[in-house]
Amino acid sequence: MAGAAFTEIGTTQQGCKVCGNPVTVRAHIVPRAIALDVKGNDTALLVGESERKRNWPSQNGIWDHCLLCEEHERHLSECDRIGVEITRKISDVQINAARRQGLVIENVNPRLLATFAVACVWRYVKSRYGTKYRESLGPYDAICTRYIFENFDYNIPVLVALSPLVAPDDSIAPIISMPLRKRIFDRNAWSFQVNAAYYSVFLDKRPLPEAYDRFRVDMANPLSIVVPGSLSISDWKGWRKLFEGK
Repeated sequence: MAGAAFTEIGTTQQGCKVCGNPVTVRAHIVPRAIALDVKGNDTALLVGESERKRNWPSQNGIWDHCLLCEEHERHLSECDRIGVEITRKISDVQINAARRQGLVIENVNPRLLATFAVACVWRYVKSRYGTKYRESLGPYDAICTRYIFENFDYNIPVLVALSPLVAPDDSIAPIISMPLRKRIFDRNAWSFQVNAAYYSVFLDKRPLPEAYDRFRVDMANPLSIVVPGSLSISDWKGWRKLFEGK
């Protein structure tokens, strides 16, 4: 099946969102390499806008040209490299084997992988996409900025799971979904999918129970991946609304 990405289009604000430098560069919300992985051998990546129930082709993903200056875009290269590497490991698994045996992978740099996940949320919220819907990190705005760009020592739990969405051939459906605010374990979180990996970033004062430590991107090596039950993408409301007009 063709890869797909889901987002909303909004307006832009001028200047780097970290330092205010008016000279900004084209910055992807999630790494371009992941978008190309999702596109695969298809001619384009389908981008869906949920509010308008429409979709359009993109060659290399979802980006914003008024988000970061060159210095701060370059700062994210290492965490994005780790994020791409781990996301590919997760996306390459055989889903049936993972359901039978579980899934454990090497997490060579937990802090950088967590930074990747937090940075994906931050980039979305600060971008033209998040601006349109007045998304906000609230009291965690400055904390996330320093966590990403200053290596600020702060406890931000991050979990990762296999996506439950499967294609007709029972393979995991390759999509990119922009971060959404959710309540998980009665805590505030932002969740998003990149290819077959589903990340959840917890921005809540209450810590996660220790039972989840082995699933925590930010601390566990080896890292256990949550393997949920499956949901056919044709039964998912988001897919039907965007690509079937239902």
